[in-house]
Amino acid sequence: MEKGDISNMPAVRLVWVFETTLAFLREEDRKKRERALRMHRYEKAAGHWSLDPTAANAFWDYTYRKEFSCDIVTYLHPVEAEAIKQILDDLGYPFGNFFSTTLQEVSRGLTNNPSVAVVFDADPSRAFTYGFKGRQSLVL
Repeated sequence: MEKGDISNMPAVRLVWVFETTLAFLREEDRKKRERALRMHRYEKAAGHWSLDPTAANAFWDYTYRKEFSCDIVTYLHPVEAEAIKQILDDLGYPFGNFFSTTLQEVSRGLTNNPSVAVVFDADPSRAFTYGFKGRQSLVL
């Protein structure tokens, strides 16, 4: 809404990749998570992720102070992703959508989606995957 007029412009969205930007695994937790995954205990595996406080601050800042809509995408197993979504929801993270999908689906979906402004992904092997929308540094 601008000067009382209702706008039909879509809200600008930021997409965060969970396992490379918002969270990380400590070495001892990595081994525990791998053991849980081998036993197909995806909910337990989700509990081993540690949230990055710097990325969390940026996430909250972009959502509330800069008024962007933030979505979270993960390339993990769907059952583990559902448990992670529940953890983030319990912590009160203000995300719009939470996707468990593949890298190819995300990169294909970006080409025709003008509402996505940027994809935050810290994995250097995916440097050019998202085109000009990917691999941005966090600026506060």
